[in-house]
Amino acid sequence: MQFTTSFVTIASLYAAARGLSSAASSSSSSASAAELECGHLGVMNATAHLELPEGVDPSAVRKCLGHPAGSVESKLEQRACYFDASVGCSDGYCWKQCGQPGSGQWCWTAFNGGFGEWIGCSTSDQCSQDQDKQHQENPTMMLHRGYTLLAAVSALLATAAADCDRDALLQFADSYVAAQESGEAGSLALAEDFAYVENNQTQDLGAGILAQALAIDHRRTIVDTVDCATFTELVITHDASGADAPYVTGTQIRHNPSDLGVFLIDSIVSTTGHWLFNATQTLYWVQQETWDPIPEDARDSRELLKNAADAYLSMWDNATAADAVPWGTPCARLEGSVYTGNGGPNDSCKVGIPTNHNQAPNSNRRYVIDETMGTISVLCVFEHLGDAPDSHEFRLENGKTRYIHTMTLAPSNFPIPPASAGADADADTAEMPRRIRGTNPVFG
Repeated sequence: MQFTTSFVTIASLYAAARGLSSAASSSSSSASAAELECGHLGVMNATAHLELPEGVDPSAVRKCLGHPAGSVESKLEQRACYFDASVGCSDGYCWKQCGQPGSGQWCWTAFNGGFGEWIGCSTSDQCSQDQDKQHQENPTMMLHRGYTLLAAVSALLATAAADCDRDALLQFADSYVAAQESGEAGSLALAEDFAYVENNQTQDLGAGILAQALAIDHRRTIVDTVDCATFTELVITHDASGADAPYVTGTQIRHNPSDLGVFLIDSIVSTTGHWLFNATQTLYWVQQETWDPIPEDARDSRELLKNAADAYLSMWDNATAADAVPWGTPCARLEGSVYTGNGGPNDSCKVGIPTNHNQAPNSNRRYVIDETMGTISVLCVFEHLGDAPDSHEFRLENGKTRYIHTMTLAPSNFPIPPASAGADADADTAEMPRRIRGTNPVFG
């Protein structure tokens, strides 16, 4: 089972939200940085062709598709090319300004796998101030009117340096939950360029889960004041009328830093048939856990939280990643509805970690980080499970993992790659349903 996924737009929307704040803090040096970068980029022109740097796999390069102007996809795509420098989509690839603003120089670039990195694609021409004439002689270079993008990005960068208001972000998260309870998505105040993504696919807001009036059994929200975003976990067993309606959802909401307008709601919606799904059992376990704010003098840094999550999510394709995870004891993983602990002091999240490290990666990661709660949310694509939409949330205490919540939209009978040589063939069979995806036998 394969999921059709908007790889570029989803991952790059995250990158835009993250990149704007970091770019703003160094805006005074952005021109010189762009000039340095252009040392290995080619000037965009009508006949330029993509030549990847040595060692770059073409499959890693994300292209922009150029959807019809005004479409939801086009709005997403326009943001997809917004990163630390002013960029846009033209002729199938992202491009970036080089040199001083207004110099008329534009360079081919390509987005690398949704991880917030740009890779340079050289052509026969080099970026230099003496090539303005070439730009003027090739009007195709001005497709999509790059200066319109420049103005939009500049406006965002000017206000991205300061942290966003925590209470304001929480207030909209409250509105989102209220809309889910009423089934009235139209009540939400959204930005003009708003887009809705459900299970890694863009769609109309009224066509998704928000169109249903659902009774919320459990709700928890974390707030990222740096990237102006929230993540809300919901567990639902019935709709507003009392009929069965089992769902577990994880939703990232992203705000423009300039006015806190909501430009993206990005949801993972799991239900019956998905990986180890049982909403009633999930509800039981989440109600046993304690996710209180971390005392200010004991909070872990954003960097530590992100590194921990990335190390964990890299275990499928990196044999040394597990060694970089700050494993804690006790720690309990809630994988779908299956719990690796029982509330005891020796609970472990290491149960069934992958032994096969030659699998497809967990890509297109989008982050919401809340140091106050010691928590990081990561939405991603589980490529080795048929590109399944996935949500992982990590709680750390004193620098160590304490809780991990996962939801994955692969069917529970999805075939699992075999374990690598050296896997524990004598593992307790009672632990098999608790094995993390990526090892064998049974679920893991």
